[in-house]
Amino acid sequence: MDREVFLSLLALDSYNRGYNAAVGDLDESGSIGTATIRPFEPDEQDGWQAAGFYAVAYEWNGETVISYRGTNDLLDPFTGWTIGAGFDGASQAGLAIEFYEAVRGLIGAILIGLSFWWSVRHNRIEANRAIATDI
Repeated sequence: MDREVFLSLLALDSYNRGYNAAVGDLDESGSIGTATIRPFEPDEQDGWQAAGFYAVAYEWNGETVISYRGTNDLLDPFTGWTIGAGFDGASQAGLAIEFYEAVRGLIGAILIGLSFWWSVRHNRIEANRAIATDI
């Protein structure tokens, strides 16, 4: 399967796991295709549902892929939208960074969109050492 197609499937898969799963109610463990889901650490998801945040990490072909679920609820103006205006105190952005940092010990992490921008902006990673993909 084409790499970009499979990465897109992993992005979609995040909507099928965790609280308020949209299409299914799949476990937060196991695999999808040849990608294995990284197990969550105890208390790692604390505060996620209240902030309208969800993410999942996969191991695939020797890389770590992090998929962040988009949000569409009434909390977005307070927990996520402000990041688009340059205010970096949004709780979803902070949770995205916390999740990335919990996973970053794994080699070859792929950051998608906002998480890449946030990480570089706050000197969490060097731009030339990260793999960024916009799907």
